[in-house]
Amino acid sequence: MGDWSECKLGDIVTFQRGFDITKKEQVPGAYPVVSSSGIKSYHTMYKVKSPGVVVGRKGTLGTVFYLNTDFWPHDTTLWVRNFYGNYPLFVFYFLKEFHFEQYDVGSSNPTLNRNHIHLLPSTIPPLPEQKAIASVLSSLDDKIDLLHRQNKTLEAMAEMLFRQWFVEEAQEDWEEKPLDEVADYLNGLACQKYPPKNVVDKLPVLKIKELRNGFTDNSDWATTDVKEDYIVQRGDIIFSWSGSLLV
Repeated sequence: MGDWSECKLGDIVTFQRGFDITKKEQVPGAYPVVSSSGIKSYHTMYKVKSPGVVVGRKGTLGTVFYLNTDFWPHDTTLWVRNFYGNYPLFVFYFLKEFHFEQYDVGSSNPTLNRNHIHLLPSTIPPLPEQKAIASVLSSLDDKIDLLHRQNKTLEAMAEMLFRQWFVEEAQEDWEEKPLDEVADYLNGLACQKYPPKNVVDKLPVLKIKELRNGFTDNSDWATTDVKEDYIVQRGDIIFSWSGSLLV
């Protein structure tokens, strides 16, 4: 990173507060109105030409959005008024790494102050490297988006097949029963009560985030000294019963 330049964030971009517009003032059109939580509506007018980068300023704090169409940044956001020759798509990924939610200055409602974040220390690569980095990250995002869409398609197909097999084509001799008569259910354990005793005799802890993302370096561990019933075996079905309901 020898060619990277050390500077303040305000030397890389200048933020400006978005523009107020009420639901009543909006007329359905082609231009997205971007709030701190993302695109919520479309209007016949825009305030900023694309490409653009928007950061959540109030409410949903620190979210970062990239716009490749002209848009209206809402008053609850900050938008990049000047990129100073930096590559907008790189700036989008670059700003996501700041985790702006930690710079909340609001007393009751989360708020981001542009004057504060302009002073944050930063390191920026030269333009060719910015474009190369943005290209790689954008390609990965496209692949992730494709996988998400494929998963949704597969989930819809599975739901359709389940309904076809077990509802529409149910046999007359099939018996209807409550689920607790079909299988045994067991609540998980509070892993903090069963810390590993050493680095060898331990088991990975399965939580909601592991159901979603699999085991990672950040997964918790527990001792192997628990009842056998609580150790997941091949063929067991795991599902969450609170928060995000996943199987």
